Amino acid sequence: MLSLQSDANFRQELSQIVDELSSGGICLLPSGGLPGLSFDAKNNLALERVRKLKNRPLSKGMVSLVGSFEQATAHWEELPPSWY
Repeated sequence: MLSLQSDANFRQELSQIVDELSSGGICLLPSGGLPGLSFDAKNNLALERVRKLKNRPLSKGMVSLVGSFEQATAHWEELPPSWY
């Protein structure tokens, strides 16, 4: 698991993070006040790794943050009615 350490090596660290996420890895990144686990939610290997790391059963959902409604509808075919 990678984490963003400092501004001094930002470009190098960002490149490592992109490589890690692209290969199904998990990264710990700043997210407002608390760091958060980041991964490619469309990558089944990454999703399974996060579930194991968090000891999260399949019966429980996961939170996915997106920038807009359009971004959400582009990635998931069925959205809950409450989203509309």
